[in-house]
Amino acid sequence: MIICVIINSHEPAPDCNARCPLGTHTRPGGIIINTARLRCNRHVSATNLPGARSGTAGRLTSLVERCVPCTSAPSGSRTEAPMPETISSLLDDYLTGLRRKGRKPATLRAYRGDLTAASAAFPQPITDLRRDALETWLGEAPTASTQTRRLASLRGFCAWCLARELITRDPTLGLEARSTTKRLPRPVKGDTDRTLLDAAIAGYVMPYRLIFTLLRETGMRVGEVLALNAGDVTLAPGHEGLHVRDPKNRVERVVILGPNSTECSMRLLRRHLKAQGELPGTHPLFTSNRATRLRYGTVLYHWGKLCAAAGLLDETGAARYTIHQLRHTTATELLEQGHKLETVQRRLGHKDIRTTMGYAEVNDAAVRAELERGPRR
Repeated sequence: MIICVIINSHEPAPDCNARCPLGTHTRPGGIIINTARLRCNRHVSATNLPGARSGTAGRLTSLVERCVPCTSAPSGSRTEAPMPETISSLLDDYLTGLRRKGRKPATLRAYRGDLTAASAAFPQPITDLRRDALETWLGEAPTASTQTRRLASLRGFCAWCLARELITRDPTLGLEARSTTKRLPRPVKGDTDRTLLDAAIAGYVMPYRLIFTLLRETGMRVGEVLALNAGDVTLAPGHEGLHVRDPKNRVERVVILGPNSTECSMRLLRRHLKAQGELPGTHPLFTSNRATRLRYGTVLYHWGKLCAAAGLLDETGAARYTIHQLRHTTATELLEQGHKLETVQRRLGHKDIRTTMGYAEVNDAAVRAELERGPRR
């Protein structure tokens, strides 16, 4: 519910069963100050509060602290029609709930963008949302992936509204996004480009050299590497590994390191930890010059510089490969070397092995070689 305070009001206190607008705005007879997301039965006149000075809005904080919900409206008070809830008016509350549940900033930004676009298309009360109108709006999405993301945002929002009895039915029920074309992984092509990339990584500055080496040898996601803390690194013989605590699929795992499979990563990790000195276990493994956790954008900047140094640029001067393609490259190489799908799945942290199977479909050279062997006897 919402408690509002009317300062210096000369009109009867109106009924407050409706949700009052957020912020400060002028009304006939005074100023309404929204003080809390609560619902009371009527507005409270500030001049009637103990210790309040009539006609003065100076000590709003003290007035707000004294303002309490009323239990009944005075006889003869004027009522106001409830203000309808809209996507726009509920958006901040919805995102706050998602943030408390641990949703990542990138997810929150995506939800905000999609629901802001939806609020512009549907400014009417949420009770007036119709399935056919939503279907038409979703159909205008430029790509299938955008349509799928927007539908997911709307479904989550409508489920949240339904659970709070803000709506009596879910208008997204029965809606389906158009199917998307399955995209194959895109590893770095050819031995030449891979050799150039490996040489550029080996000659780059620390700690980015270590970051790129980890990405290249382990196939970890960039966000997983940047989220590592000093206590997540284990280099004891026979137990070498990295504890990934905040993965994309929310399933913790240990990325196994070894003197053969990840020799460069282990050597650089020891060097990096020695240079850092004694660190508490919760201290970020990679920090900026300001001693804060290294940011994704900074790593992307250095990735562009590294690709330029390696001569791996496209015709526009941009990096020919994305940093995420290091992960694709590692997975493809592991399968080319004959490792089992389950082993690669564990290394990459795939929740569904079908995702890992996509990498097995990439190696055209292996398929060609198998076919050219001729019929089996």
